[in-house]
Amino acid sequence: MRDMKFKVWDIKNKCWLKQKGISLSSDGKRVFFYPHTIPSPAIVGKDVIVVFYTGLKDKKRTKEYPKGQEIYEGDILSRRTQATSHLVVKWDRYFAKYHMHGFRLDVHKGFMQGLTAKQAKKHEVIGDIYENKELIK
Repeated sequence: MRDMKFKVWDIKNKCWLKQKGISLSSDGKRVFFYPHTIPSPAIVGKDVIVVFYTGLKDKKRTKEYPKGQEIYEGDILSRRTQATSHLVVKWDRYFAKYHMHGFRLDVHKGFMQGLTAKQAKKHEVIGDIYENKELIK
């Protein structure tokens, strides 16, 4: 069973919220913070964006990530082959699975592939679509 984790992006302040306690309402429309250092509840889509952990880790092996970095929705993955490709992790509601979407660098424009554990181990998280928009231009 995979860990159910998520991160919360503050739309106004353009940063990841680092709170000890964050919970999501059962309808997924409100986020509550504990302790109440941030106005609570925040409205998903208006105040914050919630991204979920895919349950997968990348190929990175460092002191900080000895077993690989966790991959979340909106992460930008890179894989060095003949040409470097950048792919964005997105949830596909129709197929109920995560995909990697290509968006730049000739051969990968418009490319889409399912994100599997095998694929995750071939890629590295290099940023996300919120903090690193320059990587997807």
